[in-house]
Amino acid sequence: VVELSDAAIARCWTQVHGGGGYLSSGSELRGTNTSIVDHYASSVGGCLLLTSSSRAELTGAEVSGCWADGNGGGVYLQDESVLRGNDVSILDNSAAWYGGGVFAFSSSAIELAGAEVSHCSSGFGGGGFYVSSSMLHGSDVMILDGHTDWWYGGGLYASSSVIELTGATVARCSAGIAGGGFCLEFESALQGSNISILDDAAGSYGGGIAIFSGVIELLRAEVAGCSSEFVGGGVYLDSGSELRGSNISILDSNADHLGGCV
Repeated sequence: VVELSDAAIARCWTQVHGGGGYLSSGSELRGTNTSIVDHYASSVGGCLLLTSSSRAELTGAEVSGCWADGNGGGVYLQDESVLRGNDVSILDNSAAWYGGGVFAFSSSAIELAGAEVSHCSSGFGGGGFYVSSSMLHGSDVMILDGHTDWWYGGGLYASSSVIELTGATVARCSAGIAGGGFCLEFESALQGSNISILDDAAGSYGGGIAIFSGVIELLRAEVAGCSSEFVGGGVYLDSGSELRGSNISILDSNADHLGGCV
């Protein structure tokens, strides 16, 4: 167990994984008022890598200015690892491949309360979050100005995963092809309440939301000011996908060809 308080870890690098730190085999990092900034990994986990049931618990922490040549510009999780954050900022992180802010797969979990994930980017998918065969639970989360150059999910991409969000804002995010705000594939499920999806854009499908295979359930939600250069300015649903909404508004969105709102 590593416990840090009022600490700074800065300007480190590795030729393989975990520029700022590498946790494995059930290791645990507990950080309070800790800054983990300006790190680089030539493979995955620009800031932190968690593997083999490791966990990081961060309170009042900042993860920023990190880069990975592979996946997970900020934090990379795999193999049942857990990232738990309270009042956490994940800012200005980038990955050449997937998951500019956070990359999670293989039954890992992300639990956030009072978090901001902004100005994170990736080359191919999940500018803010890339979640595969894992879980993300967030309350009072802001995903802002996320971007992916080529593929899906400027704010968040989910594959075979469960996403639960309460009191979230996804704004000014963009994707080269689909899901400027959110993109779901491979029977993923997203449940959201008190959600705002604002001013997001996609090159082809679903400026705000793109669902290729999965279900999104929204309660008290707004999708507004979103755009697509082809289909589904606000929302795009592929065959077999579902959007269920109660007290939901889809406003002021546009598509260059088909379905300005949906």
